[in-house]
Amino acid sequence: MLDLEKAFDLVWHRGLIFKMRRMGLIGNILHFVPDLDFLSNRCLGLRVRIGAAVSNSYELQNGTPQGSVISPLLFLLMVDDIDEPESGTKLSLFADDSAAWKSGPNLAALTRDIQQYLNRLTTFFERWGFKLSVAKTVAIVFTKNRHLRDDEVKLTVGGCPIRVEKTVKFIGVIFDKALTWSPHIHHIVARYNKRINLL
Repeated sequence: MLDLEKAFDLVWHRGLIFKMRRMGLIGNILHFVPDLDFLSNRCLGLRVRIGAAVSNSYELQNGTPQGSVISPLLFLLMVDDIDEPESGTKLSLFADDSAAWKSGPNLAALTRDIQQYLNRLTTFFERWGFKLSVAKTVAIVFTKNRHLRDDEVKLTVGGCPIRVEKTVKFIGVIFDKALTWSPHIHHIVARYNKRINLL
């Protein structure tokens, strides 16, 4: 499960315009975003204050406005040309939530292929101004083999090891390593018990 640090805040304006042009977006569509001060001239409030001293205003080069309905779309335009997985590895993108996975009987081969793709993704994200969060990116092995130890899976992001978890949350669903769905069901029941108690 991959996590980008401040994904919408790091959308690079010039890179976004470049990619929109490369996609063939021309005319009013291309000019809509920068011309309506959506990305350009966003300098209000970007100052540093120390005591009574205040710095000059600076124009933001990155980021889309928080809460805007078009911000997720602009982020998806930025990652539309993301490196495609190879060797049977799969990629799922849902706004800034993403996951890469591969299935098979050989854990060492699976780990090797996932690591190769993680290296390519890290390079892609860094090229376009994004950064994978080592703290929030986690791995999980879905298996019924109870003898498999978590330390058998060694994956890194940018040279830093990522944690191997027994449960992970992806797009609101909690997955456990045996795919029993028990943690997700318990989570839903606990959440709704609170609401029922209010009634």
